[in-house]
Amino acid sequence: MRRAADAHGAVLIFDECWTGFRIDLKGAYGRFGVAPDLACFGKALGNGAPIAVLLGRADVMDVLAEAFFSFTFGGDLIGIAAAMAVLDVLEQEPVLDHINRVGGALMKVVTDLVAAHGLAGNMGIAGYPARHVMSFAGDGHDGLLLKSVFQQEACLRGILAAGWHAPSYAHADADVEQTRLAYEQTFAILAEGLKNDDLSDRLHGRMVEPVFRKP
Repeated sequence: MRRAADAHGAVLIFDECWTGFRIDLKGAYGRFGVAPDLACFGKALGNGAPIAVLLGRADVMDVLAEAFFSFTFGGDLIGIAAAMAVLDVLEQEPVLDHINRVGGALMKVVTDLVAAHGLAGNMGIAGYPARHVMSFAGDGHDGLLLKSVFQQEACLRGILAAGWHAPSYAHADADVEQTRLAYEQTFAILAEGLKNDDLSDRLHGRMVEPVFRKP
């Protein structure tokens, strides 16, 4: 992508809202050594406090001197203070090593349970240990019914599940084990529902809907 952008005079933009301050302190650039022309970072910078960052090459950023742009928290200093505190912790403590280890353990939990319950054709997991997402398929509803039952059963067992994991510095091995125990029961229900073709009967509420709908 870097070579293609250079060849065509295009601006290469990295969306680091999922990868920034997770896979490396410098995001994808730090991890892969590929520098974008622009990059955006989100609320991970402020540990949830309202803040976002747009940064890039000086000549590209200079366009903002002439272009109109607006943002709600333009005068807010709480987010700035939070970001400074977060960066101090990230630089001084093994945060990224920790979330990488915990996230890797969570990915292994899902991979092992998918194999153990024969769900390889229906569920998968992809991404980085620090931020990864689960996929669902083969239920006659583009995977949405399977995901709905998964979320329902995991929540009933104490795990606020949305089909992805974003481990934090606060998560410990005990949280991974709690997740494993909840998922063990949840995946067994999914496998049984697929086998008996009665997943829809197991859903107590409405089926989840795609965030982005086709026109």
